[in-house]
Amino acid sequence: MCDGGTFENPTVSVVPAVLTHLGALLVRLSARQATGLRRDEPAADDLLDVDEAAQLTRRSKSWLDHHGHELPGFRQPHGKGGRKFWSRRALLRWITEGEGTTC
Repeated sequence: MCDGGTFENPTVSVVPAVLTHLGALLVRLSARQATGLRRDEPAADDLLDVDEAAQLTRRSKSWLDHHGHELPGFRQPHGKGGRKFWSRRALLRWITEGEGTTC
């Protein structure tokens, strides 16, 4: 564990962090299972619009409008003000590999 204690008997201060970490792990595993892909199996690399990317990432369309350029696979072929797209393969990899969560 990160802050002390053991998994069977954690200190009270680390319980919220452990629950958060386990929740994130559950989301990653669920996403991997839902895609039905093995890690070595290539996914079809569709380009998703903001509605599809919001559904896949479980983020709001507003969040994607403001922060979507920070996600992997972002494309805006016609420049600022144009339609935004995300690579399905890149987003699935981002979801299943942990979205940058750390202990």
